[in-house]
Amino acid sequence: AAKAYRGSGRTIACNCAGSETRAGTVWGSGTYTDDSRICRAAVHAGQIGYGGGMIRFRMVGPRRSYVKSSSNGVNSSAYGPWQGSFVFVPY
Repeated sequence: AAKAYRGSGRTIACNCAGSETRAGTVWGSGTYTDDSRICRAAVHAGQIGYGGGMIRFRMVGPRRSYVKSSSNGVNSSAYGPWQGSFVFVPY
């Protein structure tokens, strides 16, 4: 989980298996809570498809709120203040 890197500002690369793209909760759109399922959020963000693939994300600070949206077959949820977030960066 991205939560392990909270506050680091690091950019992390990882490989998402197809099975990791199909389940799990995502909070936010563009900027995601650090407890969101990373690979599922990557599908939402259009970084990979349901087959998986390599992604990169950067840890960013807290946000006051996160907006919900539907994208690429994934519905994300809204959330209030949260201590850590991540955004995707081009691989």
